[in-house]
This record gives sequence, C-alpha cells and structure tokens, in this order.
Amino acid sequence: MIRFGVCSLEDLYANRLSDAFGKEKNISIELYEELFHNDAPSASEYQEIVLSRFKCGQVFKRTHLQRFSEFDTATLSAVQKQFRQARNELLAVHDLAASDGRTSLELYHQLINLFNDGFSFLATDVLPWVYSVGKPSERLRVITDDGGRTMEIVYPPFVFNLARQESKFYWINKVLVKRLQKEAATLSALFVQRSSEVRARKISLIHKKCRELSERGGNFSFEQYNVLEPINRRFDMVRAMNILNPGYFNQREISRILESVFSSLRAGGLFVTGSNEGRESGVEGGIYLRAEAGFHLLFASGSGSCVHEAIARFNR
Repeated sequence: MIRFGVCSLEDLYANRLSDAFGKEKNISIELYEELFHNDAPSASEYQEIVLSRFKCGQVFKRTHLQRFSEFDTATLSAVQKQFRQARNELLAVHDLAASDGRTSLELYHQLINLFNDGFSFLATDVLPWVYSVGKPSERLRVITDDGGRTMEIVYPPFVFNLARQESKFYWINKVLVKRLQKEAATLSALFVQRSSEVRARKISLIHKKCRELSERGGNFSFEQYNVLEPINRRFDMVRAMNILNPGYFNQREISRILESVFSSLRAGGLFVTGSNEGRESGVEGGIYLRAEAGFHLLFASGSGSCVHEAIARFNR
C-alpha cells in the first residue's frame, strides 16, 4: 500500500491528516514557516499540529497553549514566596527545552504581572530551527539541522520522517524512502560543505510572538541550547518541562542534566520540572529549592516528577 504526506497548506487546512485507513500522515515541517507568514486566525493552532507530527531522534516537539496552566500557578506562588523581597539584581529565569516557546510566553507574561520588567527570561531549545535543502528545480528536499543530520525527506506528495519506521504495510513507501536516502545524504553533505550546488532555506521553529519579543532586544530571548551541555550563566529559576524523562535519557545523562541545572542555579534558586500528555492532562512534577549541595522538594504535583528519585539523590 501507499501513504502520502501533507506538503501543502491546502491539505493542512482541509485536515487531510490521515490516510484511508485512519493512520496519521507525516506533515512537512516546512509548513511551520509558511504558517508564520499566514495571517489566518488558526495559523498558530495549525503550527501546533505540524510540530506534533515532527520527531527528531527520540524527542517530539509537541506543545500547545495553556499546557501547564495549573502547574504554572503553583510555580508563580513559589517564585513570589522565594523572591518577594526587594532585589538588587534582575530575577533571571531559564526555560529549558521550550519547543517553539508558546508555553514560555505564558509564564513570561505572568512574571510581568509580578515583577514588571524586573526580570530576564531565556527560553532555549536544542532545535529552534532547521534547514530545507535541495537543488534548484528538483522535487527532492531534505530537512536537516546545523550539522547536516537528515531528519525528514520531502518528495511531494511524500513526506518521510526518518525517526519513524515505515510500516511494512506501506511497502511502496519503504521502497521509495530507501531509494531516496542516498540522494538525501548527498544533499545533506553538500549543505555541510556550503556547496553552491544546493539551496538552503532556514526554517525557524520559534513562535511568532517569541520572535517578536526577542527582536525587540528587551528582557526576553530565545537561544539554541542542548540540555546535555553545561551553560555558563547563573539563574534564579530553571524550568524543565516534558524533557527530564527516562524515555529520552539514560540515568547517566539525567545526572549530567541535573549537574548542569544545579551549577547554573544560584543558592536559594528554584528548579521546576514536570511532564504531562495532551490537553487537559495534569502535570506530574515538582518544585525544588537549590540548597547548598542538592535539591529540596517544596511542592509536588500529581505523583511528582518521574525523575524525583534522581533529583532527591543528587549531591554535589
């Protein structure tokens, strides 16, 4: 059998998102950028749909507005209690693995209500942009990161996400993607070499309002950052939502992330972490105080963070 992808806004807006058997189609991540330039009121919601089908490695970039609403309320209560006294320095906040930043915006605007402009807000993600690479006048395009890792192959009307295994049921897709992978690898290599044989178009995966805030040069910024790397900055609060998950990282990697978080937090700072599924689902998480040698739980939501034991064991 055969399954096409979603390569155009026309198909996206027509909600042709599943095949005849009800199986989800892959959606070209290129449509995220096209939606950025689209003035339709629903453009932001369709961007959520595009991101929900995009997978890079073991990680999805699923996100939606008001995802952490109740948990944010508890977070802001803890922030207000911990930092309510007058400060000589700006409150510094780091929102890790922020996807396209739409949930960062919600927290940012609530912090404005508490501190006016007396804080700085940094949102980061490992993949805030990708590139669409192809040769002029040819159908084949590859979606790659800065280092040339191919994540998606677009060959209209097909879209292949390489983090997903094609089912044997769609045997035509399996045959086609196998044939295209060699040429896709060549395009990625030419991109890395900055060859004039290919044209590369940068696709920003940052929400429109986040881009606007960043470009103003105020107290909001969005940067690329890998949670497995140290960050040479200090913060009063670090938030890590839907990223500290044993399904994404092994125990050694989780320990590395906690070491980086601890080192970047000032003494008395807050570490906020949790996870949830779709809309209306509660957050399983916790709010921790950065003590002298580790973390101390201040508040637990639901059954707590799925990596609570690792956080509780952490000792510098």
